[in-house]
Amino acid sequence: MSKFDVLKRFTGEVLFTAELDCDDDTPSSIRLGLNGASLYRANLDGASLYRANLNGANLNGASLYRASLYRASGINEYIKCIQIDQYPITYTSEVMQIGCQRHLIAEWRGFDDERIAGMDGKKALRFWRKYKDWIFQTIDLCPATPTKKNEADAA
Repeated sequence: MSKFDVLKRFTGEVLFTAELDCDDDTPSSIRLGLNGASLYRANLDGASLYRANLNGANLNGASLYRASLYRASGINEYIKCIQIDQYPITYTSEVMQIGCQRHLIAEWRGFDDERIAGMDGKKALRFWRKYKDWIFQTIDLCPATPTKKNEADAA
């Protein structure tokens, strides 16, 4: 058994510690997804899930408010992942992260060209104009299951 700490992204504070059946030198990106990790009702507020493999993870009731989803992988019912061209896209029922930009899905829907260009210049604007409709069609066709009832209220 190996202990694995899930940390807050900005402070490094331990949110919780899980005991996993793996070696101590197993990469953290694999540890989180091992054996369908149960994060049932876990408070992941502010946690960095950078490169976490969440395949099979149980996030029912978990709080993902302010969690960094950058390059998280493992499609499950709570977190969905898409890779288009140069930007990884990860979304929950309320939040979408494209590259390093994380906003409510409702905010993304309302962003104008100026706001998108301010994120990463012409490259971001070309990407957004080309894929915006497709991204929202995908979210509508494959919505993520909410993890916490009041997630949107907290934002």
